Amino acid sequence: MGKKGHQYLHLEIFFSDLRRCDVVNTRKIKMVWKTHITVNLLKKVKTSKIIKNYNLLNWINIIFGKKIKVQKASRRMMKQKDNPLVTVIIPTYKRVKKLARAINSVYNQTYDNIEIIIINDDPNSVIEKFIDLKKNVKWINHKRNQGPSAARNSGIQRAKGKYIAFLDDDDFFLKTKIEKLVNSMESLNNEWIGIYSWYIREKSRKVIKSNAEGDLSLPLLKCNMHLAGGSSLLLKTDIVKSIGGFNISYQIHEDWNFILKLCKKGKIKLFKEPLFVVGTSEHHHSHVSPENFLKVKFKYLKDLNSFISSYGYKTSKRIHTAHLSRVAILFLNKRKISESLKVFYKIFRYSPLNFIIEFFNFIRRRISLE
Repeated sequence: MGKKGHQYLHLEIFFSDLRRCDVVNTRKIKMVWKTHITVNLLKKVKTSKIIKNYNLLNWINIIFGKKIKVQKASRRMMKQKDNPLVTVIIPTYKRVKKLARAINSVYNQTYDNIEIIIINDDPNSVIEKFIDLKKNVKWINHKRNQGPSAARNSGIQRAKGKYIAFLDDDDFFLKTKIEKLVNSMESLNNEWIGIYSWYIREKSRKVIKSNAEGDLSLPLLKCNMHLAGGSSLLLKTDIVKSIGGFNISYQIHEDWNFILKLCKKGKIKLFKEPLFVVGTSEHHHSHVSPENFLKVKFKYLKDLNSFISSYGYKTSKRIHTAHLSRVAILFLNKRKISESLKVFYKIFRYSPLNFIIEFFNFIRRRISLE
């Protein structure tokens, strides 16, 4: 057996012993490292290729790179004992392939103290048969389709983590998302109840940015920020439970309504870095008919009427025109030109100045997002 064969044999012994160790027992792991392999050996062998052939512990996949340091690994393992638990809630409906990608993006996080709750909102499918599950994964199967809000609420009720992160089944996290957001939250005072980040659009690969932080109510009401639903957020679990989760009466804008309730409890921080990728179904209201979308908008504005009025007459008019213009644009995208013109005309009659503002905002968004 040549020198290279000896190196591979040592690695096999090392890995087989490592699998028998308790993941929490850092002393055993350290002892195996010192007994069977040295830092110099690991630098010479292409460990990344060998690791893929083993069903090892998650943290090994994270630690290994082109080169490896034993001291860095053991320190990392000890540090993770103090990390707060994060619950990642993934609602899904008839998207097995995309769901697998979403789950894997959580498995591959550089942050290890995570529990995953998957809520299958399709009673006619048994998705867990097709997904490679690991520990700390819980399945909830709804007996009937209840919608994304009810699915998220089922996950919230069973969440045990200090923080909750939501992930839509067609989106996926970048590997440092949870680690960076948790570290940022842990450094803030109690005024801050959550954090969100920039994101990347899968189709165009463009980074979508926002600048709002603190009280997100007004930018959200004016449609002046890009939040991309729940996949952006990391929130304190006790705060989420205290507001009762999502309003199940909303099939559209449930995330906006949720955030408006959160902002009454405290501030939301912005992390200025893209940390997740939004799938092709980002604008889920594009699959809704413009007529139903108009009804939802009227309900949304009616339910929030007293809150919107508290910002004053001018701001209130701006908010109403911003939402109605989204309906007009949806009619336009569906090639219903006459209906679109009718809504635009109503906006113009209601407030000519805001009509002009919304028109230029529409052009600006098209340029930046496409």
